[in-house]
Amino acid sequence: MATKTPLIIAYSGTLEAYEPPKNRWLKALLSLVWTYKNNSIDASTRSALYLIKAVAILKERFGISPEELSIQLWGNIDAKHLEWFKSHNVTEYFTIEGYKDKYTSMQKLSKADLLFLPLERATQKGQKTLFIPGKLYDYLK
Repeated sequence: MATKTPLIIAYSGTLEAYEPPKNRWLKALLSLVWTYKNNSIDASTRSALYLIKAVAILKERFGISPEELSIQLWGNIDAKHLEWFKSHNVTEYFTIEGYKDKYTSMQKLSKADLLFLPLERATQKGQKTLFIPGKLYDYLK
């Protein structure tokens, strides 16, 4: 029987671990005092949380296995992601490695099938996000 080659999704860089609060009063309070959120930016999109949730759906609804999908994250990845992997029951799909030099990182990125690029999301209609990450240029290369 032939071994499956997994689809590889890669990310190199920093992933924060902000998770939006579920309590609407706490959410309102944080929007007033948390400067990074800036009341118009959803910082939770700068984590792998939504990617983790998507993998959980692929596993649960479509039976996608770790032999079919591999997600490789390296760089400054907040340890909270490990908790999210466990709570969503998808640990076996993810590999986290530490910092890689530019050459090694570019080599690994070039071998991936898809590149994950989390961006901040505007929370108010008509608002723009703060910036486009320089990583986009590495990804385009």
